[in-house]
Amino acid sequence: MSKAPITITRGKRQVEPGWGQPNKPQTHHTVSINDREVLDTRNAAFASAFHKGATARAAGKPANHNPYPDYRTDRGSVTFSRAFARYWQDGWETADQATREQVT
Repeated sequence: MSKAPITITRGKRQVEPGWGQPNKPQTHHTVSINDREVLDTRNAAFASAFHKGATARAAGKPANHNPYPDYRTDRGSVTFSRAFARYWQDGWETADQATREQVT
């Protein structure tokens, strides 16, 4: 049994606002793996971090090669960098699961 490479694509779409929201369409950024949408977010930067993690897994890089370090403030409290590290990790894990599920 051989494994074919997984397909990772990014996209975006306009979504009509829900009740009580401003009356303009919202842009949703998506990431799909093997034609299955695995991420839908309004934040393009998070979609990029997720995509980078999935692409790293497809390239065979291990999970500990996360490019987003855990920055701390001078007082030692956490920063927003953890969100990017988590999206990268989620992308890597999702692509890993897709790779394990795929059998040709």
